[in-house]
Amino acid sequence: MLRKNTIRVTVFVLLIVSAAVLVRIGSHLPEDTGDDANTPYHILPPERQVELPDFTLTPVRGRAFKLSAAVARGPVVLDFWATYCGPCRMELPDLEAIRARYVSRGVQFYAINASDSPETIRRYAAYARLSIPMLVDRRGAITTNLGLDGLPNTIIVDRRRKVVCHLLGYDERMNKHLPKALDKILGGAI
Repeated sequence: MLRKNTIRVTVFVLLIVSAAVLVRIGSHLPEDTGDDANTPYHILPPERQVELPDFTLTPVRGRAFKLSAAVARGPVVLDFWATYCGPCRMELPDLEAIRARYVSRGVQFYAINASDSPETIRRYAAYARLSIPMLVDRRGAITTNLGLDGLPNTIIVDRRRKVVCHLLGYDERMNKHLPKALDKILGGAI
């Protein structure tokens, strides 16, 4: 009898925990903003678009990156990553391929690393054959100031320095979802 009660209580607790998890997940689903609401890269409604402070970062190669100067030229995709992050390493080749299709349309792509040395980043980029500009957030100041928790973390910033899209985590269908959002941004639909 005691064993049956223990099993019932355990099943009941598991059901309650499962329901709580589903409610929590549901509260983080994107709002219905149109045809892209079910994709990770949905366009944020204007009231949820946050203006980023201007910042400057050191590149692994090339000239210094200044956010205000970059967004003046068009939309900017910022991907926060680290070499120790498996999902980050999986998404960078997809990001590279998307970059190749959109750079001629004025979209800029930057990979921001807050954990590795410039030499480690340089070696990894060469190994993975990545040409996306790599930026170094030496002490993680930008990452921390933006409140970004977890990697990978991808944001799209418009000409007003507003975050119009944000995705925490790896999207295995990035090559379909991210272009859809970029097309919408470039088409002036936001």
